[in-house]
Amino acid sequence: MLNKLSDSKTFYFINKKYNFTSNLSKVNLNEYRIPEEMIFDKINVFKGYKYPFVDEVIRLVKEKKIVACDFSNNIHKSKGGINLHLEYKLPKSLMTLGGFNEHNQPIVYVDLSNKGKYVLDVSGNATYYNIPELTLYHMFTNALIQYKLITNPEYSNNVDFMTKISESYALIVSKIIDNLFPIISTTNTGYDRIFFLCMTFALQNFFGVDKELAMKHAIKSKFVANKELLKNESLYYQSSLDFMDGVNFEANVFPIDNFCKVITQEFDFIDEKHFNFSILLMNFVKRMNQNSQFCLDSATAFITMLVLGMGSIGLYNDMMIKQYLKLASYNIVKEIAQVMK
Repeated sequence: MLNKLSDSKTFYFINKKYNFTSNLSKVNLNEYRIPEEMIFDKINVFKGYKYPFVDEVIRLVKEKKIVACDFSNNIHKSKGGINLHLEYKLPKSLMTLGGFNEHNQPIVYVDLSNKGKYVLDVSGNATYYNIPELTLYHMFTNALIQYKLITNPEYSNNVDFMTKISESYALIVSKIIDNLFPIISTTNTGYDRIFFLCMTFALQNFFGVDKELAMKHAIKSKFVANKELLKNESLYYQSSLDFMDGVNFEANVFPIDNFCKVITQEFDFIDEKHFNFSILLMNFVKRMNQNSQFCLDSATAFITMLVLGMGSIGLYNDMMIKQYLKLASYNIVKEIAQVMK
């Protein structure tokens, strides 16, 4: 089962400070929808695209299962609309929000305010919504994937889906950690061990896989070169340590904290003073962009970063994401499409 955004340490504390989830429960998000006629011509352009999900994206937008919104600007002024980002400190990195329509059916709201804006006439009335067609398509594609994960939770239990997402996580996060400490050049099994730990953590934290099965999947990865040597040298593999032990949000103990602590135990030249969640998050965001603040320990946020990063629409460090993932012989969005077809 996919972990929730509220399971992210960063989200947990930001929400605790600003209480925006409670505030949002009082808001009718439909008041922030972008009128269909303002983006209809752009959706028609999608028909010529050769990307995965094209037909489904068009269908779900027309069925209003995917709802385009601008949370920064409610053009229905008479309804007392406010800028949700300013009023409720809603992070702009939250680009999709789940909800229900009048028939109690799941829908996904897509906030386009990061890349689009209303164009006004001389009287101040909105005439159309300005956003590049390709950017809109990729943002809708991400919303479609989130919609499918909500309505078909069994997708998150698919082994191919779990392993490809977790491999992608390990390819990115292991490089960021290695940039902080010379793990790969210091030990013979350095890369195998750091990749193994990152992938195992993603499987456990993102998908709720137990430690033994998560390690089994991680060791099978082609990116773990010397599997037997890793089994002999990895403290996490040999010991009873578990990323999910002792988790207590109120006591400020999150899976990501345990992950960072295990890294310091696995590699004796890394100490807790110089490596912890705050340091990892700071360096992750520095490389991936501020929009990645929830991606270290939220599956949905990380998947969003992968989809939009591969779409190269400028909301993340797209070039670096592609550089880190180039070792993989697959396109992660196409892999997700294969699982969800």
